[in-house]
Amino acid sequence: MLSGVIQHVADLADVYAEVESELGEEVRKGGGRAEADFDAGRSVAVERGKLKSILQNLMTNAVKFRSPSRPLEIHVGSARAEGFVVLSVSDNGLGMELDCRNGHALPHLVRLHPEIQGSGLGLRLVNDMVQTAGGRVEVESMLDRGTTFRVWLPESRPQKTG
Repeated sequence: MLSGVIQHVADLADVYAEVESELGEEVRKGGGRAEADFDAGRSVAVERGKLKSILQNLMTNAVKFRSPSRPLEIHVGSARAEGFVVLSVSDNGLGMELDCRNGHALPHLVRLHPEIQGSGLGLRLVNDMVQTAGGRVEVESMLDRGTTFRVWLPESRPQKTG
């Protein structure tokens, strides 16, 4: 019997491979590298296109805000917690100051690098897509050390039959 609920399922490793193939050349400029480990959780209850957009936005920002003083390193991974797969995207880039006074997990990002184009719209879209899927976004950052985004996405559960 069908419950009428359609569950979208996307595989983190498959989507990462696609995004990395599109951004890989840019990542590897100047000796940069990206690596991923999804052993802790791969399957999320999110539309594939939305997951690709989320990952593409976060990795593109890592490339855009890379430090000129060291090769870019991007680490993408997953963990499982409380019915979620937590996708993490970490870099060793320029970092940013965070204004946490707004009370949200995704704080206002203080613009410190005016020489780099961008409005923050991509991160707002990421936040909206994640919240619509029932998850949340958290960020940690230190100036000249890098940034880590943690994206809590609902874990895909096997469908019961019978």
